[in-house]
Amino acid sequence: DFIFISPNEDSALDFLSRTQRGLPELGAKINPEKTLVSSGITIQLEVDAGKTKSVPFRSSERRNHHGRSCFPWCGLLFDTQTGEVSIDYERFHGGKLGDGLTVDCDGEEGRMMEKRIRNFVL
Repeated sequence: DFIFISPNEDSALDFLSRTQRGLPELGAKINPEKTLVSSGITIQLEVDAGKTKSVPFRSSERRNHHGRSCFPWCGLLFDTQTGEVSIDYERFHGGKLGDGLTVDCDGEEGRMMEKRIRNFVL
């Protein structure tokens, strides 16, 4: 997962344009249907010589307990007004915690899990 944080809208538009163009020689690009932005953005991409298409991106509709707009990413919530970061407990509602957990099987499972949880929360 990628995250791009900038107060500069032109930088954000450039990043989105680059990720949408991707690396054609590798057949790699970002899926706009899976891309989430903090505010509604549409970019123009060149598809053929001189022809462009509009690519809209979904914006986050999440709100924190203060009612401010938040951007979810990898189990965290970024308050787009204050820059505060908190844990996205809603992501794990309904038993999804196991979906986002990596468990090592090398005899140190408990220690590694504790380390990962501490790194995640702190």
